[in-house]
Amino acid sequence: MKNAGSYSVSAGKVNGTIKVIEYTAASYTELSAEQTFRLLQNTNPLVLDVRTPGEFRRGYLQGANLLPVQVLQQNISKLEAYKNQDILIYCATGNRSTVASRLLIESGFKRIYNLRYGISDWARRGYSVVR
Repeated sequence: MKNAGSYSVSAGKVNGTIKVIEYTAASYTELSAEQTFRLLQNTNPLVLDVRTPGEFRRGYLQGANLLPVQVLQQNISKLEAYKNQDILIYCATGNRSTVASRLLIESGFKRIYNLRYGISDWARRGYSVVR
């Protein structure tokens, strides 16, 4: 979902609503695929893929570390050494990475970059994906 708002969803017999928000913080920067490419060329950020293991197996950014958003909060202490370093976060479309970004910022991380429209947009624009 590319726009903020509430969206009805269903999965089998379960129905619900997903609320998509725009997130802003001083420590947070949303990047396009092109901006992300430049970041990766010019710096050496910790790259976090916050998708599921199955999604990760289908393709990921070079050098990415898998840490699904579902377990990020329980494992945040493992990232302590990166608190003041650049961290690039991505997921499939940018929603889970926005949630992950917020979790890190609320835990004191200072330089968070979010691939706004995710690896889907990255690949669609012709950037390299490890398979």
